[in-house]
Amino acid sequence: MKTLQEILTSHERDVRREGERNFSMGEAAIASQCFDEADRLSVAIKAIATLTAERDAAIRSQKHTEQFYAVRFRRLHEWATEGGHNEVFAIMMNGTTGPLEPPTYAQQLNLKEHENKRLARALEAAEKLAQGE
Repeated sequence: MKTLQEILTSHERDVRREGERNFSMGEAAIASQCFDEADRLSVAIKAIATLTAERDAAIRSQKHTEQFYAVRFRRLHEWATEGGHNEVFAIMMNGTTGPLEPPTYAQQLNLKEHENKRLARALEAAEKLAQGE
């Protein structure tokens, strides 16, 4: 099954050929419309490629964050069961054991969730642009 990007690329190529054919037949106005549509499609294809890459990077980053915090939660559990109560209490009160630790798991997930929603909206807008809506 072809992706939207492949379909749009094929359509853009066909529209450009139609414009060239009309131009060679002396139909400059129709050729201009074809070239304008092909340019719009080209912009939409680039936007979809960029947004897809950003979405994929956000997903990879989210997976890394989940793994990173899984290790932290395991460490927290070990401290709680082995008597490292000071670290456990610091995490409960401040979210970290020290000032140099990154944001909390909930903050990271919230950030990634908003990023994914933004990318989905932008991808949807690019697809609508490509369809001429």
